Amino acid sequence: MMLLKRPKDRREHPRIKLKLAGNYVLEDGSRYDCTIVDVSVGGLALTGPKVGRRGERVLIHSERLGRVMGNIARHYTGGFAVALDMSGIAGQRFAARLYEIEAPSGLNDRVAFGQRRA
Repeated sequence: MMLLKRPKDRREHPRIKLKLAGNYVLEDGSRYDCTIVDVSVGGLALTGPKVGRRGERVLIHSERLGRVMGNIARHYTGGFAVALDMSGIAGQRFAARLYEIEAPSGLNDRVAFGQRRA
């Protein structure tokens, strides 16, 4: 796993590149296995067999990350990106899980507490 840094990255939170098995549920109740390929406090990207509509609510579950919910923000070949609904205590807990995953690689403490990049 490694922290992704892009030259003109406009994202609010740093992304962690990884491969985590999980599943997702679209609004119609259909469930699919997936691989989460990158994640941050504000969003994640996954690959899976079915891509929902932009703006559609989606529930994602992974053993390491737990359950998170968000809206499909964009599509890419083989998958989609999700803007996560993370705020308050839930956001801090999620950030702590990300810190536990990335800590050996040196993700800094600001991310662990859900703070945005300066």
